[in-house]
Amino acid sequence: VVKAPRGSGTLPDAHRDRALRFINFLSAAVTPFHAASIGSEMLKDAGFQRLDERAQWAGQLKAGGRYFYTRTDSTLVAFAVGGGYAPGGGFKVVGAHTDSPVLKTKPLTRHGTGS
Repeated sequence: VVKAPRGSGTLPDAHRDRALRFINFLSAAVTPFHAASIGSEMLKDAGFQRLDERAQWAGQLKAGGRYFYTRTDSTLVAFAVGGGYAPGGGFKVVGAHTDSPVLKTKPLTRHGTGS
């Protein structure tokens, strides 16, 4: 886990904290399986409700609700239902994915000496 002292550097503390959380996520999410597991825990901590992908969701999804499910423990899908949503209404989907090569950070890089 990477930590930096408060009040150091030029970034405001909130930005530094966000960046460090992202770096720690990248360091821990070494495979899609790790990323989905860690992401699931983050979503649960943020108040999202886990759904079973194979179950019928009729009557379970509520306006203002936040939900997620996983597929094969390597795919994570999360979504929020708008507060004004009514059954039969439209919706928008935004997606992103990671794949090979998996997310990794190098602990050190090599720089030439210029000679």
